[in-house]
Amino acid sequence: MNNVLHETKIHGKLFFPYTVYRVIIPEYIHSYPVHWHKEMELIYVVSGEGYVMVQTEQYHVQQGDIIVIPPEALHSIKQFQSECMEYYNIIFDFNLLENHHSHCYEKYLKDIEEHSKKLPFYIRKQQELSSLLTPYLQNLIDNRHQRYSTDELLIKSDLYAILHFLIQYSSEYDDDESRIQSNYIKIKKVIYYVQENYADKITIDNAASLIHYSASYFSKIFHQLTGTSFTQYLKDYRLEIAADKLINTEKSVTEIAAETGFCNLPYFTRSFQKKYGVSPNQFKKHSSS
Repeated sequence: MNNVLHETKIHGKLFFPYTVYRVIIPEYIHSYPVHWHKEMELIYVVSGEGYVMVQTEQYHVQQGDIIVIPPEALHSIKQFQSECMEYYNIIFDFNLLENHHSHCYEKYLKDIEEHSKKLPFYIRKQQELSSLLTPYLQNLIDNRHQRYSTDELLIKSDLYAILHFLIQYSSEYDDDESRIQSNYIKIKKVIYYVQENYADKITIDNAASLIHYSASYFSKIFHQLTGTSFTQYLKDYRLEIAADKLINTEKSVTEIAAETGFCNLPYFTRSFQKKYGVSPNQFKKHSSS
């Protein structure tokens, strides 16, 4: 992921854009801030509990729950209190299954990719749809190590089955939801701006002016779509970049603070410790040991 917000990493292989990740929060990461990617993502919770946000809704997920994230949908994952959560990410590009000129793409997948059809984002363990999907998800998880060798056809058949059942349970967006989709496009413009200019001074007025909203209306919409305030989001993004620099560069804490938009070093240190539980120096030392 060459930036935190718009994920451009290739998942799987160019010739087979599909992969399965095992993730433990907070052992591997503390959180994934709001981001999106062109692939579809399925999350299956193995143990524990946590929060997953998809578009405007935040879900408190637990063992056996399933989260469905359509292509290009804003989403985030974070820890619930001090709980640990283990889950699997199944990520795949629709190009693995159908090209954009095929009959099945036009009939079934195009509406999902263009967000004109709403899939069920949160599927509880007790729901009927979960019982339909879980065997296919489990099969993909169990056979994840053979994904590029002998099981390509089985993988594709499992993904087709999952999409088939999801489409059976899909619905149309109402007018309010369609307006939200329109706002997503504008909020992504602001997110791109943050991504490119996080080292500079950025205010709510700056961000709102990019999409021709008043500061108050922008703040309301941003919080509705991301589950956090713009100010908190900007700080979290800068801290994620700072953490990456602490791990992957030899730069000093002072240099990194300045490069990530923190002109006040004590404020940077306090903010970093609040987010990661350790000071920047301790984080850097631990990551290099």
